[in-house]
Amino acid sequence: KRVILLGLFLSNLAYANELPLEEYIDVGSKTTKPQSHIGKSVSVIDHTIFEEYKPLMLTDSLHNIPGVYVKRINGLSGLTNVRIRGARSIDTKLLYNGIPLQDPSDPQASANPIWGDLNAITVEKIEVLSGASSTTWGSEAIGGVINIIPKKGDNYVKVQGEFGSNETFRETIEWAHGPLYFGVSRLDSEGFDHHDDYHNTTGNLSYLFSPSDKLSVGLSGFYSETEAREVITKSPLVAISLEETTPVPWL
Repeated sequence: KRVILLGLFLSNLAYANELPLEEYIDVGSKTTKPQSHIGKSVSVIDHTIFEEYKPLMLTDSLHNIPGVYVKRINGLSGLTNVRIRGARSIDTKLLYNGIPLQDPSDPQASANPIWGDLNAITVEKIEVLSGASSTTWGSEAIGGVINIIPKKGDNYVKVQGEFGSNETFRETIEWAHGPLYFGVSRLDSEGFDHHDDYHNTTGNLSYLFSPSDKLSVGLSGFYSETEAREVITKSPLVAISLEETTPVPWL
């Protein structure tokens, strides 16, 4: 499974000089505003949370958000659903830096096949808008909206390696210089019983340019490729049903 996204965006920085210490939100409307100017329930997961808890996948960081329910079936290789305030999973709209992200192969064009493959390592913050937002983001946002903000440029180079149980390894390389950022991460796991192995490569490219104090122009690129093998069940009933049966003469 492969996901590629490339987008160009404009950001309004009209409030930048008014409230420099306040959190700015993109998901409340289609322009950047201070959180106090948004009349809806918005939760923010910033980079400090990622550094402290180090979630393996992006959805692992959503468990502590009120009203958000995350369900993953059968480990990393299984399907992941994200629901907000009891709505259906297809009613949660996924944005990447304000750009809708969905799977065209899904019958309902939702983000359900994508959720489980989102790596958290190259994410700066996550904005979660709880409650109906169809007037702004369309009918897919009846439950809410989740906006992923990727990391942006700075001046550093970071090489990181992690390992865990079930032969799980993750290697990450990040490079940032000025307005340009590039990060790539590789995740490999043999799964719980070595029959549901999972392999994912995620890349993120971002460039942010500010021609004036009140306007910024950005370019975002996202790439994800996944190879997974999933065993649906190993129930004895399935094994019996696949066996060859010899007819009994007296029946």
